[in-house]
Amino acid sequence: MPSKVSNKNLTDSIISNCKFFYGGFHGHSSLSIGEGSPIDCYNYAYRNNLDFLILADHSSFFLNKEHKWNFGLEQCHKFNKKREGFTSFYGFEGKSEFLGDLNIINSKNYFIGNVSNPLVLMIWMLNNPNAFIIISNPLKTICLREYDFNLNKIISCVEVTSGNSERYLRREKYFFKLLDKGWKLGCVNGINETKLNFGDTENLTCIISPKGSKENLIQNIRSRHTYSTESKTLKLLFFINNTFMGGILDDFEELRFTIVIEDKNYAINKIEIISNEGVVVHQIQNIGLKKIKYIYNHIPNIKETWYVIKVYEETNKIALSSPIFLK
Repeated sequence: MPSKVSNKNLTDSIISNCKFFYGGFHGHSSLSIGEGSPIDCYNYAYRNNLDFLILADHSSFFLNKEHKWNFGLEQCHKFNKKREGFTSFYGFEGKSEFLGDLNIINSKNYFIGNVSNPLVLMIWMLNNPNAFIIISNPLKTICLREYDFNLNKIISCVEVTSGNSERYLRREKYFFKLLDKGWKLGCVNGINETKLNFGDTENLTCIISPKGSKENLIQNIRSRHTYSTESKTLKLLFFINNTFMGGILDDFEELRFTIVIEDKNYAINKIEIISNEGVVVHQIQNIGLKKIKYIYNHIPNIKETWYVIKVYEETNKIALSSPIFLK
């Protein structure tokens, strides 16, 4: 297949027209299993130059203690008013029998216990239209869940990493298995952090959005314009034909991949295009550049229904894009 690599005359206009917001998903405060109040957590992330922080305290700690939930919401609201250029989110971590642990963010209220019926969760979300759901701590059992179109409409993304500064795990294989089953999900870096150290490591999620307001960030999380990164300075853009990362492509015969990557701090060593069953359908190795625009034409195999970009950087850093899907 014809391909082209260029590090000269990088399409800077593409990057300059996009804004990249780096922050943490799946943090915890002292209202459940973490250190520091929500304000302490947001302040720590803000001082570490993150753009946002998502806290998800365990809802079991709110049993007969609704005041703790209300306190978390209040602190989130106060911090958003106090600090420009930073967005704070608050939510809770709940459990389901069908998809395991769930982080439910920006909801008006919470639930306690293990939800056994997907319909109950869907009805609950109708009363929380501004909330979004992340599949957290994915385990092998999650791969048994068949695709559910209606359930997928309320679930935006899944963690492809799970852990914290003490135990950090890459779990992309579960992400790939869900995509194989037909789930339309973006990927995020799930720090699952309990210590007051947000932003001390570079294990983050980037949201690509024109603005950093809460409404804009939520919209772009739902649109799957996200990627998991282990570098605070990695910029990653991914198109197939005219469809951007997170989108669904139809009416095609040939696929034209455009991948634009820039990282001022770390060299890019290898890029992989991954499809169903985790198969690498194309790769470029021994790059050694900090800026690259890569164009590749591909005729899809009938088994290929999604594509993800995996980036390998120096010092063993990995980034993973959200998919583009074929209809």
